[in-house]
Amino acid sequence: MNAYGLNLECNVIGGLLLWPEEFGAQVFARLHEDDFEEELLSEIFAAARKAMRGKHDINAAELMARLNGEQKVVAYRCCESVISKSNYLGMVETLAQDSSRRKIKKQVVELAMGEDYDLLPKLRKIVETEAAKANGAKYKDQMAVEAVKFLEEINRPPDPAERIWTGFPKIDQTTGGLRKKTLSYVGARPSTGKTAFALNVLANQIPTKNRCVFFTLEMSTGQLFERLLADRLNIHYGKINSKNLSDKERADMYKALNQIVERDNIRVLDDIYTVEEMEHAIASIKPQLVLVDFIQCVRTVQRFSMRRQEIDYISGEFKRMAKRYNCHIMVLSQISRAGKEAPRMSDLKESGALEQDGDYIFMLHRPYVLLKTDGADPKTAEIMLDKNKYGNIGVIDMWFKGEFQRFTEAWVC
Repeated sequence: MNAYGLNLECNVIGGLLLWPEEFGAQVFARLHEDDFEEELLSEIFAAARKAMRGKHDINAAELMARLNGEQKVVAYRCCESVISKSNYLGMVETLAQDSSRRKIKKQVVELAMGEDYDLLPKLRKIVETEAAKANGAKYKDQMAVEAVKFLEEINRPPDPAERIWTGFPKIDQTTGGLRKKTLSYVGARPSTGKTAFALNVLANQIPTKNRCVFFTLEMSTGQLFERLLADRLNIHYGKINSKNLSDKERADMYKALNQIVERDNIRVLDDIYTVEEMEHAIASIKPQLVLVDFIQCVRTVQRFSMRRQEIDYISGEFKRMAKRYNCHIMVLSQISRAGKEAPRMSDLKESGALEQDGDYIFMLHRPYVLLKTDGADPKTAEIMLDKNKYGNIGVIDMWFKGEFQRFTEAWVC
């Protein structure tokens, strides 16, 4: 065994003994006693594995106490040889690869010294077997890491910063807050108030530290500002639309908009239409919440023969982006159902993928939009949480104040 190999094995043993709680699970998932050429180091590794089996809180001192006299002397030398904690797992991987190559060479030599002349199939089998072992160890290692992370997570008190709170108490209570790395859909018929609801959620993020991006594919940024400020300042939307504002209202709007700009956690983008461009923006801004108004207007540079296939692809991309960029993506969608009944999640327009991909699916319903009769109250609305992968579903009664473009929960009105 050369000096490099001995030093590498010493470093791996030293790191294991110094930081058993941090690296033990990953090291034992990747290495075995026979990966060490030095017999005494192999014995120390086996003793450490036995001592740590089924235990997650054993420390370095307890581990050393399990070794015999000669093993302790070598173990202390190994600990002294460790240079860096940052590249420790890299050394573990290097040792695993060196061991795999050594085992292949040994088997090849034994095969060559035999009398069997049909070597190629057996050589191929040797290489494939070692590769399978290495890949299996890799995936086992990943599983061990994820298991440790999970155990740490469930023992940690809930962190409100890890959820997106819509600002609607009943919705937040029912969902427990929208998880990051997840996707939600808000479906409704035209003129029901999808955009207003999404803007209400966006407005409720302004006082928080959450960075938010609102992709508007149907309205301009200016039109969204009008609705946003009508809600925040209790200014009748009709007055803003007709520009029939008092001097005080104009001054209040200017001040409120300036405050939003200064907080610098809201981005409204009205010139992005493809899912690829959206990903580029998300990667640059790194938001915690993304809102898209609405999916039927989103396009892709990919080519599909049917619009349904294109929507399926776009929905899958939103799902992937939520996981990759650790954010929650809320996407608005039209629905396809005609008639007077309340919508269901199966009515999401053009694609079954929306129903499948969404971790949360909200259906927004206002009976007045369909009936338009004297008996129907234009303010009555409801949010149906039709899908919630992480908890309860149900119907939440709402009020819609169209003059302010604002939804409120009926029970807190």
